[in-house]
Amino acid sequence: EVAGIDRGSEDFHAIKELAKRFALSFGLDALKNRDAVASLHREGILVAVNPLENPEDPAGAPPNLAFLEILTEFTGKLLKQDKKVVLGYLDKRVAGGGPNSRGDD
Repeated sequence: EVAGIDRGSEDFHAIKELAKRFALSFGLDALKNRDAVASLHREGILVAVNPLENPEDPAGAPPNLAFLEILTEFTGKLLKQDKKVVLGYLDKRVAGGGPNSRGDD
Protein backbone atom coordinates (compact mmCIF):
# COMPACT_ATOMS: atom_id res chain seq x y z
CA GLU A 1 0.00 0.00 0.00
CA VAL A 2 1.44 3.37 -1.02
CA ALA A 3 0.00 6.45 0.69
CA GLY A 4 -3.52 5.11 0.92
CA ILE A 5 -3.60 3.38 -2.48
CA ASP A 6 -4.07 -0.33 -2.03
CA ARG A 7 -2.15 -1.91 -4.90
CA GLY A 8 -3.68 -5.26 -4.00
CA SER A 9 -7.25 -4.02 -4.26
CA GLU A 10 -9.74 -5.17 -6.86
CA ASP A 11 -10.16 -1.58 -8.12
CA PHE A 12 -6.43 -1.14 -8.65
CA HIS A 13 -6.19 -4.41 -10.58
CA ALA A 14 -9.23 -3.42 -12.68
CA ILE A 15 -7.58 -0.13 -13.62
CA LYS A 16 -4.36 -1.93 -14.44
CA GLU A 17 -6.25 -4.37 -16.66
CA LEU A 18 -7.94 -1.46 -18.45
CA ALA A 19 -4.54 0.13 -18.99
CA LYS A 20 -3.25 -3.13 -20.46
CA ARG A 21 -6.17 -3.27 -22.91
CA PHE A 22 -5.79 0.40 -23.78
CA ALA A 23 -2.08 -0.13 -24.46
CA LEU A 24 -3.02 -2.79 -27.02
CA SER A 25 -5.04 -0.18 -28.89
CA PHE A 26 -1.80 1.56 -29.85
CA GLY A 27 -1.04 -1.36 -32.17
CA LEU A 28 2.35 -2.51 -33.39
CA ASP A 29 3.50 0.61 -35.22
CA ALA A 30 5.55 2.26 -32.47
CA LEU A 31 6.73 5.02 -34.79
CA LYS A 32 3.19 6.03 -35.72
CA ASN A 33 2.16 6.33 -32.07
CA ARG A 34 5.47 7.66 -30.74
CA ASP A 35 4.25 11.12 -29.74
CA ALA A 36 1.03 9.85 -28.16
CA VAL A 37 2.81 7.22 -26.06
CA ALA A 38 5.52 9.64 -24.96
CA SER A 39 2.88 12.24 -24.02
CA LEU A 40 0.94 9.64 -22.07
CA HIS A 41 4.09 8.87 -20.07
CA ARG A 42 4.87 12.55 -19.40
CA GLU A 43 1.33 13.23 -18.19
CA GLY A 44 1.26 10.00 -16.17
CA ILE A 45 4.48 11.00 -14.43
CA LEU A 46 2.93 14.34 -13.52
CA VAL A 47 -0.06 12.53 -12.02
CA ALA A 48 2.24 10.19 -10.05
CA VAL A 49 4.40 12.93 -8.53
CA ASN A 50 1.79 15.60 -7.95
CA PRO A 51 1.78 16.45 -5.12
CA LEU A 52 5.41 15.46 -4.63
CA GLU A 53 5.15 15.68 -0.85
CA ASN A 54 2.69 13.48 0.96
CA PRO A 55 0.56 15.72 3.21
CA GLU A 56 -0.21 12.76 5.50
CA ASP A 57 3.43 11.67 5.76
CA PRO A 58 5.98 14.37 4.79
CA ALA A 59 8.78 11.78 4.83
CA GLY A 60 6.78 9.30 2.75
CA ALA A 61 6.44 8.72 -0.96
CA PRO A 62 4.19 10.92 -3.13
CA PRO A 63 0.57 9.85 -2.56
CA ASN A 64 -0.06 9.01 -6.25
CA LEU A 65 3.21 7.14 -6.82
CA ALA A 66 1.38 3.84 -7.40
CA PHE A 67 0.11 5.34 -10.67
CA LEU A 68 3.55 4.59 -12.12
CA GLU A 69 2.65 0.90 -11.90
CA ILE A 70 -0.37 1.57 -14.12
CA LEU A 71 1.87 3.50 -16.50
CA THR A 72 4.20 0.53 -16.91
CA GLU A 73 1.49 -1.13 -19.01
CA PHE A 74 2.39 1.37 -21.75
CA THR A 75 6.17 1.29 -21.39
CA GLY A 76 6.57 -1.51 -23.91
CA LYS A 77 5.12 0.83 -26.53
CA LEU A 78 7.94 3.37 -26.07
CA LEU A 79 10.83 3.40 -28.50
CA LYS A 80 14.21 2.64 -26.89
CA GLN A 81 15.45 6.21 -27.20
CA ASP A 82 12.19 7.54 -25.75
CA LYS A 83 12.57 5.32 -22.68
CA LYS A 84 15.74 7.24 -21.80
CA VAL A 85 13.97 10.57 -22.30
CA VAL A 86 11.01 9.49 -20.17
CA LEU A 87 13.34 8.25 -17.41
CA GLY A 88 15.13 11.60 -17.47
CA TYR A 89 11.78 13.38 -17.26
CA LEU A 90 10.82 11.27 -14.23
CA ASP A 91 14.17 11.89 -12.56
CA LYS A 92 13.79 15.63 -13.10
CA ARG A 93 10.28 15.70 -11.64
CA VAL A 94 11.27 13.71 -8.57
CA ALA A 95 14.70 15.20 -7.90
CA GLY A 96 13.81 18.73 -8.97
CA GLY A 97 10.55 18.75 -7.08
CA GLY A 98 8.85 20.39 -10.02
CA PRO A 99 5.77 18.39 -10.97
CA ASN A 100 4.05 21.59 -12.08
CA SER A 101 6.85 22.72 -14.37
CA ARG A 102 5.63 21.43 -17.71
CA GLY A 103 8.72 21.81 -19.84
CA ASP A 104 8.88 20.72 -23.45
CA ASP A 105 11.49 18.13 -22.65
